[in-house]
Amino acid sequence: MKRKHLLFSLLAAVAVTLLVALEGCPSNSLGTSSYIISSITASSGSLSNTGGNWTLDAGTIPQYTTENVTFTVTNTGSGAFTATGTQSFTNNDFSTNIGGSFTVEPGASNSFVGSFTPTNPSGQETGTLTLTPTSGSPIVISLKGTPDQSFLVYNGATNASPQVTNTTGPYSACNSATFSIYNASTSNVTLSGVSPFVAISGAGSADFSVSTPPTSSINHGVGPVVFVVSATAGGGGTVTATITGVDSATGATFTFPVQIADSFGC
Repeated sequence: MKRKHLLFSLLAAVAVTLLVALEGCPSNSLGTSSYIISSITASSGSLSNTGGNWTLDAGTIPQYTTENVTFTVTNTGSGAFTATGTQSFTNNDFSTNIGGSFTVEPGASNSFVGSFTPTNPSGQETGTLTLTPTSGSPIVISLKGTPDQSFLVYNGATNASPQVTNTTGPYSACNSATFSIYNASTSNVTLSGVSPFVAISGAGSADFSVSTPPTSSINHGVGPVVFVVSATAGGGGTVTATITGVDSATGATFTFPVQIADSFGC
C-alpha cells in the first residue's frame, strides 16, 4: 500500500477552488496599491469556508491506503505572490512537500503535493496547512479525514495475524494462502459481484484461483471472514498477482499483492 501523507478523498476528478484576495504592497510601477488575487485548488476533497475558516475534508479513506492530492496556487493578480508554507499534523499519517518560501508570479501557478495514509484505529485524523504571505493575512486550511476500517485483511485465519493491507510488498506463500477479512467499522459491508467476491488481477492472475471464496457479507464487530487463494501453475514457477475486494454500497476497496510458489517451487 502506498500509502507522505496529506488528506485526499476518493472523489477523484473533482476540483475545489478557494479564492483569496490579499492586499499587496504598493506597486512602484503603478504608484497605487495592487491586489494579488490567488486561487488555491485541491485535486479532490470537499473544501468549505465557514466564518472565514477553511476546511478540506478528505472524507473516509480505506485504512492503510495512500491517497495523493495536488494543491495548485494560481496568481491572477498584478504583483508577485510570495508566501511561506508550513504544515502541522497530528501524526505521521500526513505529509506534504510544501515548506519554506515560494513565489508565484502574476499569471503563473505553483503546485505542491502530499498524501494521507490513515492508520489511526480510533477515528478522525487532522492537520493544518498554512500559507503566510509577505503581505496580508495567513491562509489556514484545516485538514481532516477518517480511516475506513471496513476491510482489514490478515494473512491467516484470524484477525490476530499481521495485516496484509498495510504492506507494500507481496505476501508470499507456498501452494496456497489463507486470508481473513475483518470489519472494524460501524456498519456492515457486502462484497460486490458474484462468488468468489474477490478479484485477481495482474500478470500472474491466470495462475491463481480462489479455492475457498469468502462470504459476501462482512459484518462489523463479528469474527473475520476467511478465503483461500491457491497457485495453479505447474513447473515450479512463482506467480504474483493482486487481490481486490470492493464494498458494493460505498465502493470502499481493499487491495494487496500476493506471490505464491506452486508445489514444485516450494
